[in-house]
Amino acid sequence: MAWTKAELDELEANFRRGVQKVKFRDREVEYRSLAEMRDIIDQGRRELAGASKRHLYPVTQRGYQP
Repeated sequence: MAWTKAELDELEANFRRGVQKVKFRDREVEYRSLAEMRDIIDQGRRELAGASKRHLYPVTQRGYQP
């Protein structure tokens, strides 16, 4: 599932209130437990963070170079 910031914010707000039945637009989801909800929130955060992840390329040298 592709997450949007609005969906993640809504899910986090419901989690803080302890609500396990969430309706967003035309979808309604009932989570089995708050632990499951927390796991899904963590997954959404990772996916959103991965969308803006920078790539770093290391530079190395071999031996002594004057």
